[in-house]
Amino acid sequence: MVLLSTAVAVCGSFEFGSCVGYSAAVQSAISEDLNLSLPEYSMFSSILTIGAMLGAVTSGRTADFIDRKGVSFSTP
Repeated sequence: MVLLSTAVAVCGSFEFGSCVGYSAAVQSAISEDLNLSLPEYSMFSSILTIGAMLGAVTSGRTADFIDRKGVSFSTP
């Protein structure tokens, strides 16, 4: 169970890093395809970070509301 929990946590961090890294490498292509200026692209790329902050704030309360035991992998 500890290994599974650790793997899930690591996958989440890896996914977030991949999203941030991917958008940085293709900044010019995204700007050209969507006809975005630098300030517009900055707002576009910050949406990922804003979404991560909102998800972090709401996930704990959601787990409390649903009940942490309801989302665990252990048997009663």
